[in-house]
Amino acid sequence: MRRVITITGFLLLTLGMLAAAYRVLSWKDTMGDYLSSAQMLYETDRDRVDALFVGSSHVYAAINPDVIWREEGIAGFDMAISGQDATAAYYYTKEAFKRQSPRVVVVDLLATTFTEGLDGNTYRSMLSMRSGINQASMVMADENTAGRLAEYLLKWPIIHTRYRELGVYDFVTNPYNRFGRGYCYRFTSEEVKHTPGLEDLPDTEPVSDRNRAWVDDFVALADRKGCALVTTILPHEMKPEEKAVYNGVVAYLQEKGVPVIDFNHMVADLDLSYEEDFMDPGHLNYFGGEKLSRWLSAYLRERYGLADHRGDPAYADWDQSLSYAEHLILSNDLNCMERVGTICSRLAKEQDLLLVLQVSGEGGNLTEEQRQAADLLMPEPSFFDGTGTAVLETGSRTVIRNPGTTKPFDLDICPGTVLRVSADGSTVSVGDHTLFDGADGLHIAAISRRTNDLIFERTFN
Repeated sequence: MRRVITITGFLLLTLGMLAAAYRVLSWKDTMGDYLSSAQMLYETDRDRVDALFVGSSHVYAAINPDVIWREEGIAGFDMAISGQDATAAYYYTKEAFKRQSPRVVVVDLLATTFTEGLDGNTYRSMLSMRSGINQASMVMADENTAGRLAEYLLKWPIIHTRYRELGVYDFVTNPYNRFGRGYCYRFTSEEVKHTPGLEDLPDTEPVSDRNRAWVDDFVALADRKGCALVTTILPHEMKPEEKAVYNGVVAYLQEKGVPVIDFNHMVADLDLSYEEDFMDPGHLNYFGGEKLSRWLSAYLRERYGLADHRGDPAYADWDQSLSYAEHLILSNDLNCMERVGTICSRLAKEQDLLLVLQVSGEGGNLTEEQRQAADLLMPEPSFFDGTGTAVLETGSRTVIRNPGTTKPFDLDICPGTVLRVSADGSTVSVGDHTLFDGADGLHIAAISRRTNDLIFERTFN
């Protein structure tokens, strides 16, 4: 009996250690920067998602559930993964159905145009799903895992190599993954050299057996779950051979009675700009995605009568995701502004910001515009008659570190990140980052209490 107890205890201890190690080493990235739509799905309360959007990076760049929530109160979710292929799209939809009962599933058709994928994207799909029947079925059915079934099924042979790349979010969950809705915010713009008429090419590639079976599987799944199935072709620059594949798949979907929304034919209607609304030729940026998502939210409401859940505390994740996104957008807006008065006027209207204001050098050397701008933020303009560093909260305009203070100041922003001001106020840092450039003038930094990140930093001299 003693021997049995010893062996049992050893096995339990070993399993516990392996489980702890797996939580650290496990894959936590489906779209870069430790952003994981899979983690977001598992963190979402059961039976909350009304509209599920499935596909590759085209989906998480174009369909923004935050905008759909803001506009219509529809509880949408992007089950989108970088490079998600057809097999992964189907099995992730099945996985989502284990926890959710969406009334509409919207599937993008990009996956019908390719079969081979990058190893990194295969990892994102195969390693992010929890182990189980769906994960095993996906691995065994996917062409990209042929010859490496054991590695992908067990996961350990791949993830045990991650020791050298471990980061903070391997040990602590990225907060955004607790409430994010699967969208990936990108604000950069790239002018796309669009080829007119490409979206109207008539050539048709007969639908392949693989794509036919994929469509049939999705139609059958939607029928079993009692939900509507909608398909999309999201805006991107395509090759003629890709358009021919699309044409064949679309013809088959129409035979099946499945709606197809080809947004490439709606660029003018959506007022999409090839100069400003694309991140690159394959993806919309936030501005393009906002336009498309606004249209899609109205379409879903009108066609399927999806409920407006705004104000319902059960849907707090959607409110929190939108609130978080508002400060991402604010950061982009602020960093695109030039004039100090415009920046301070915008900051004065915002909530949930921690501001750091510093005057270095001769305070009297500030321009009248800089002095007036600082007055918009400070409850006592006299603070900036000389030099010094102040820390204050927007909204209440509460000063929590006075410029005249001669003691070091530390404030925890989030685990592992501290705002630190030296005793004389000359040195300010957020985590490992030292603020400002040391030049004389007015320095302004903004830290979001929603994202716990430094979202703006500028020196005016």
